[in-house]
Amino acid sequence: MRYTSKQNELIEPSLFAITISDFPKYLGIINAAVVGLLLAAFYQPVWTSAILVAKDFGLL
Repeated sequence: MRYTSKQNELIEPSLFAITISDFPKYLGIINAAVVGLLLAAFYQPVWTSAILVAKDFGLL
């Protein structure tokens, strides 16, 4: 936290301030979240209904 020169007002740093240098880090986090959601969406209808024995796993 910093103070301004004007009557010692306190400046709170924004929790949602994203700089250009932070963008690749957040993009990687978003990418991982999307991949996780896609895998979860694939697992429920496809894996649980189509993969019944070990032989079926090889066809995937």
